Amino acid sequence: MAAFSRRLRRQRDNLWVGLLVMALVYADFFVLRYNGLWMENDTSVFTSQAARFLHRGSLFFPHLYNHGYAYTAWLGSLAMLSGISPLRLNTLVMPFLGMVLLVMTGYLLFSQLLESRIMGALGGMVLMTVPNIAFSALRGTHEKLSLAFVALGLYFLLKGLDAYARRQPWRLWLALALVMQFLNVSTNDYFATTFTFALTITWGLGLIAWRVKRIRTVPELGAVLKILALATGASWLIVFWVMFHIYPPEAQDLLLLKGAINKLMHLFDTLHPGSNPYVAASTTWASQVAYALMSFFIWFVVVMSALMWCVDLYRLLGKHTLLTIPRLFLLAMYGAFALLVVLSIPLDFSGLAAGSNLEVRNFTYVILFGTPLVARALIRIIHGPWLLTPNTPEKTRWAERCMVGLMCLIMAIGFLKVTLDPLVSNTWLYYTEDEADAIRFFWTHNRYQILWTGPDNRLANYANAVFWANPGQNTVVGYAPPAGTEDYLQSPAVVLSCLAQDYPLPPYARLNRVYDNGGADIDQIPAATPFMP
Repeated sequence: MAAFSRRLRRQRDNLWVGLLVMALVYADFFVLRYNGLWMENDTSVFTSQAARFLHRGSLFFPHLYNHGYAYTAWLGSLAMLSGISPLRLNTLVMPFLGMVLLVMTGYLLFSQLLESRIMGALGGMVLMTVPNIAFSALRGTHEKLSLAFVALGLYFLLKGLDAYARRQPWRLWLALALVMQFLNVSTNDYFATTFTFALTITWGLGLIAWRVKRIRTVPELGAVLKILALATGASWLIVFWVMFHIYPPEAQDLLLLKGAINKLMHLFDTLHPGSNPYVAASTTWASQVAYALMSFFIWFVVVMSALMWCVDLYRLLGKHTLLTIPRLFLLAMYGAFALLVVLSIPLDFSGLAAGSNLEVRNFTYVILFGTPLVARALIRIIHGPWLLTPNTPEKTRWAERCMVGLMCLIMAIGFLKVTLDPLVSNTWLYYTEDEADAIRFFWTHNRYQILWTGPDNRLANYANAVFWANPGQNTVVGYAPPAGTEDYLQSPAVVLSCLAQDYPLPPYARLNRVYDNGGADIDQIPAATPFMP
């Protein structure tokens, strides 16, 4: 144990380099898996938002994203400075920046929460093995910034709390934490509000812990609660300042509260859910085996972190040990976001238009704070006794190698889920150059026409990202073709996608081919009479 600690202590200054390399390799695989030809709904939205921002020269334009402006401004500004189009920047460059931000900010936060660089680095590695978290950082949305701002804000806040407890200068750390809060609200008001709500719950739990006699002896807790109350109050002021003065479109989200309350009352009154967003989760995978394989490690992290949380709570209440301020903070934040997940489930079933996946959004932060708990559990497993026998340096080294190998295997399996690989998934991310050329032809040679592109929005997302201006008022759709659809795209990927999703193919044989580039073609319903166009 001592030799292992000395060896890691000599290498701890290089731990962040190893994490950085792993993050870049992960992003490189994601980008090169489809040669950069990938697109999904939120990436399409923010790509078109950045293009509109550059075209208008303002953050206020028609069809703006009313939940935050920071990612649009960031992506648009980088596109203007680099000369790279928002599409290429968001799909080729941002995945690298997202993974670097996720892993490096996670390493800083975990090192502070666990009071160990070694466990912080292990937490960063565990973070990359969770596909849900990695996908949030890789795709072209605000989530990569939201996660980074939360991690950095908490890191600065914990540094400030520690300095305050030690009677050292703390105001700069608090100012930096509040700057991160401002950036977080500017990026997405929902994530910033839920984080502030969790921070409020954390302060409340800390106050209860300080009031209870048996745990009032926790060092410096009473002094820390004062600065935490100041930080929480200032965070709420920043939330409302941005929503009502800096970016007023965010204030529209407050109108959802009335609708949410009405729908919840209807749900509890009738017990008939307005929607069930959890049914489709398993049907998007090729088989139940693939679904179980993709979900196994996520549930492992959830169960392991929950067990460690219960152990820490038992120790706190049972006076077995005095937890430090960072450990108490981790305990409270994990519990706060777990509570938010439970509260969001009824909203998902209520059928609220903007709340069909609130549980998934809050679940991301449960994983973020559960990761350091899992890292501490893995360290205990490595250093603990094996089959009731004393541990030895040889057993420790063997356990290290097994753990690293297992992490790499889990990460490789996670690649399949993050990229929605056709080997395991029925819904795909990628598109081909031939399909893109066919859509460009359709858009430049038609007006007021509708093109069907498959049983999902794979190609519709690409079209919306590229042809956001849409001077010809054309429409590219997926799923069931609406009334008036005359053009149908055919390609090997579209046919295979229909087969994978058990979707009926259009009658291509009875349609007239109007475009063909060898890899994709457009077929049109023939005119019923010679006088029709």
